[in-house]
Amino acid sequence: NFHTTSPLCTPNRASFVSGLYPAFTGADRNHNAMNDDVVTFAQILKEQGDYDTGYFGKWHLNGELRPGWGDESDFYDFGFNEIKHLFNQGHWKWIEELDDGKMQEYIYATGAKKFKNKAEKHFTTDFLFDRGIEHMEKNRLQGKPFLSFLSIPDPHAPKYVRPPYDTMYDDLVFELPYTARTAAFKNPSTPLYNYHDYDNVPLDDVEEYLEEYESWDFFQRSMRQYFGMVKCIDDNIGKLLTYLDDAGISDNTIIAFTSDHGDMLAEHGKFNKNRPYRTSAGIPMILRYPEKVMAGKIIETAYTSVDFAPSILQLMGVTDPNVNFQGVDFSEELLSNERISSKDVIRYVFDSGNNMSWAAAIMKQYRLVVSGIDVPWLFDLNQDPYEIYNFFNKRNVVPESIQEKLQDALFNAMPAYEIPLYFANKLVYWDKPACIDSNDRLPTEAVNGVCTDLGVSIPMMDRCSKEKFIKHCPVTCGTCCSDSSGELLRLGELGSCDELGVWRTCRQRKIAGFCPVSCDQCDSN
Repeated sequence: NFHTTSPLCTPNRASFVSGLYPAFTGADRNHNAMNDDVVTFAQILKEQGDYDTGYFGKWHLNGELRPGWGDESDFYDFGFNEIKHLFNQGHWKWIEELDDGKMQEYIYATGAKKFKNKAEKHFTTDFLFDRGIEHMEKNRLQGKPFLSFLSIPDPHAPKYVRPPYDTMYDDLVFELPYTARTAAFKNPSTPLYNYHDYDNVPLDDVEEYLEEYESWDFFQRSMRQYFGMVKCIDDNIGKLLTYLDDAGISDNTIIAFTSDHGDMLAEHGKFNKNRPYRTSAGIPMILRYPEKVMAGKIIETAYTSVDFAPSILQLMGVTDPNVNFQGVDFSEELLSNERISSKDVIRYVFDSGNNMSWAAAIMKQYRLVVSGIDVPWLFDLNQDPYEIYNFFNKRNVVPESIQEKLQDALFNAMPAYEIPLYFANKLVYWDKPACIDSNDRLPTEAVNGVCTDLGVSIPMMDRCSKEKFIKHCPVTCGTCCSDSSGELLRLGELGSCDELGVWRTCRQRKIAGFCPVSCDQCDSN
């Protein structure tokens, strides 16, 4: 149950190495540089434990430099001794160390020709693992403690991988995931903050569109290459584990495997990232430490990348790092004798992009998402592992106490951690409006459409006279007129229809829809 603080490369990387939320690092947007005064866990290990610290691979915290090799630029090392094989930006598929010691990167097509007979030495994934293992072996021979940070760019576009992985999955035919189909058919629809690739496909044409998409050569090739990239990483992890065993240092070496964000791979109709879904914001945290951590242990407590730095330092015996981390320490839970642990810890995930469109609070299987675009969404992954149903105000599914606990925690966290949505000039539904149309397809098999189609492509009178349509489309059908009992969030303040001074702000459509009676939008009788 581990998550990114923000499912975007730069902000999450900053939180991971610092234990601070992105706004406090300077790296709160993609390609922003991290402030030089940020203290990383590597720096603490170097200063307090005399660790030899090496970084190998993509950094993405030094602004716009591309590639920005560590030893060729004005680079502040943030506590890493060895940064020769660090590069700032880019997803280069091949790497070579030249005769003069300088690093050279290559795109896939160029490197594939140049390194045809020695691909396993120069493909980026292999190259970085080899340099990391060399760093470990050097320190083992010297009897020195080490931190080797391997930051592998893959799996990532451009989706190419070296032989034999490039053809390893050619026999597979990939289908679009279940949630892609539900999103396309709007059955149910996705949240409005998840604008997706099928949004504008007419419902009558969805089935044909999905069939063509699945048979599209680009889609099939991309998925096969993606799987190949993952398999290449898996094999290199096997190489690393074999080295640790052969070197006799496996038991007292900590391995932590994680990522900066997920890739949705068409889940919910989207590729790429920057959504609060588990397939985007959920990331692995697989930790191996035979000397102290029980094998097979499962932690169901929600944590995020901001919690890694304080936790790994405590696990390594650094009890006084002299840093005011914003993350929490989960090392005690790691070291406990419980095989499965689950605590009521609430953590926060949010959009750090230019749109600043959503923020989420997560506890155990629950996740509350608020946005400046849609009503609040409350997911329960035990009841709904696909994350397609909104259980907000569904007291028979999620207890009211859970919903209120998440709301209160998120409201307090937003200013404390400078979560962007809090400061955006947007009206946010903190509660669901009393009158609102469903975005799901109309409740009939006879017609493909949504509420906005009523009176346009679908006659309204014969529909809005039926109870199921009135319930589904109360605003369009003109059958609902009630002020909402909940609150709106605006520039850091919560207010109800009585408190917002709606007589001055009813010109804003969202307020008028939330408070139609107070805004004289209809007859309250």
